Order: sequence, then structure tokens, then C-alpha cells
Amino acid sequence: MTGDGPPSRRTPKLLLKKKWIDPVEQRIVLGEWTNWRSFLTPTRLDYDMSHWDEPEDDPETGKPMAPFKERFYYYLVTRHQLFTCFFVRAGDSFSRYERFADLTNTLLWTWALTVFSSKHNATIIWIIMVALFMTPLSAIFKIACRIQCCGVEWGRVVSIPIWLVGLIIAIVIPIEAEDNAIERSAYSFFGSLAFEWFFKRPGGSAMRVWLYGKGWNKWIGIGPKSKWWFDKAVSNAGL
Repeated sequence: MTGDGPPSRRTPKLLLKKKWIDPVEQRIVLGEWTNWRSFLTPTRLDYDMSHWDEPEDDPETGKPMAPFKERFYYYLVTRHQLFTCFFVRAGDSFSRYERFADLTNTLLWTWALTVFSSKHNATIIWIIMVALFMTPLSAIFKIACRIQCCGVEWGRVVSIPIWLVGLIIAIVIPIEAEDNAIERSAYSFFGSLAFEWFFKRPGGSAMRVWLYGKGWNKWIGIGPKSKWWFDKAVSNAGL
């Protein structure tokens, strides 16, 4: 063998395989909500909740990453009775029409109860009692609207009678009430709605968001680690 030396050894190249981990991209539309002036231009807001992601916790520390204000705004628009009529997730079983039906159901029953109790003065106790009574009634209505099976909304067997009974009572009771009952009931009616919409629901959500940041993240607090069944029951009450 002339001139033929040993075959050259090819040194294998060291292939470095870098594992690429796609960072979690959160869709947060409520960045604009940090400025209260955004409420002055409601047409610019995104009302599709499928574009919103629930604020996540830090995977290392387990603590919320988003500030209190952003977390509070997110849970407020997903739980408050007025905001949920407009902020709806695409494909949600609790449709926009059912949310407005729940709103009118609250108005009807609140009016009926305030007229029924018109013989009492419009005290703070009666106003709070009417608002608290509407909490379980609204929760039952919402849960019934979400009950579906085989493409049939079976929950309407419960929700429609509740709405119709509220409508009938809201019409019949004022007719049979005293002459000045309507005037006396107006204070309790608007007072109960104000307590429900501007104090109990926002205050309850704010308290639960704050408690979640303090470590009460499973039962009382509201966040990604909240107990599903407990939080669903409480959220149906608007808290």
C-alpha cells in the first residue's frame, strides 16, 4: 500500500441542544384599567373576557405577581352583577342575555320585597336585609342558568319560574299596598341596590383579593389557588 496511511479519524462534533422554554405570555387587557379615566371612554374597552388571563402567581414564591389593583379589577368585572352584563367570555354558558335577565330579576325581587316591607320605615337594617336576601336568590338563578346537558338548558326550569314569580309579585304587591307605600319603598329600593352594588360586592371582592395576597389563598382569598367549588359558590353571590 503505497502512500496510503491510516484512515483519518473524524472527531465527532459536540452538538449542544438548547432547550427553548417558551415564556408564559399573559394576555392582560386591564393594563388600561389602572387609570380611572379609562371609564370615561367605555367604547375603547375590550369586553371579551376570553382575551383576558387571570393574574398568575410567581411559580417560585407562590405569591401574586400582579399588583393589588390589577387583581382587584379583574375579579371585579368577572363577579360584579353590573360589569358581568358586559364583560362576557366567548362561549360562556352564562350568556349575555341571561346576565341581563339576572339583573332584571334582582330589580324585580328587590322592588317586591321593599314594597312588601313598606309598613316598616326605611331603616338601614331593612335595606341590608333585602340586599342580603338577594344574594342567595341571585346565586340560585346564576347556577340554574349554567345547567346544560345534551344541548338543552335544563336550568331554565328553575330560572324562568324565579323570574316570572318576581315579575308577578312586583306587579301585584304595589297594587294592593297602601297609598303612600310606593313613596316609602323608593328609599329602601335604591338603598338596597346601592348597598349591594357599591358596597357589598366591591368590598367583598377587595377583601378576598387582599386576603389572597396575605396567604389566605385556598379558602377565603380569591386567586388561581382558590378552592374551585368554594370559590364558585361564593363568586355566584358576587364576592
